[in-house]
Amino acid sequence: QACFDAMSFIPSIECSRKATKDGTSMYSESFLQSRVTVITPILTSCYMSQGGSALMAVEGLTSLLNETNFFLPDATYEVTSMNGPDESSFRLTLLDLSIQVVCD
Repeated sequence: QACFDAMSFIPSIECSRKATKDGTSMYSESFLQSRVTVITPILTSCYMSQGGSALMAVEGLTSLLNETNFFLPDATYEVTSMNGPDESSFRLTLLDLSIQVVCD
């Protein structure tokens, strides 16, 4: 437990909590986990220093962004109050993480 407490500064990855008409969440936890499973090897490849793996990974991320709706849950937001900011400014998404990895 002490190890987990020491790592508490690392933000958890989330997707939008945008609700549907019946009040349920549009994106489930299992949906987020499956997206994490897909993107983890791609993001890890960005840090490879040998061969063309990093370039191929960045090209794959570009394809995911331009040709699919993979990052759509990260771009959706919900206004939390009439005058307040949307909740997307308070969470770390896979899109945020992908941009950080490519910029590294």
